[in-house]
Amino acid sequence: MLGEAEMKGLYETVNPRAATREELEMTHAPAYIDLVASTAGKPYFRLDMDTSTCAKSYEAALWAAGGL
Repeated sequence: MLGEAEMKGLYETVNPRAATREELEMTHAPAYIDLVASTAGKPYFRLDMDTSTCAKSYEAALWAAGGL
């Protein structure tokens, strides 16, 4: 789809990278970042009734935020 002629010039490739702490703090409180970071490597952690993490959730969040 992105390779089709009518798509040429309509998008820009963004190289993936992890978000920095400073970038995360533009949206989240430092304590919340620390809490989520503390779950890295743990197979399961419940942040609250609606939010759970797995071992790679923090890493995935860094790459997702850095790719914006």
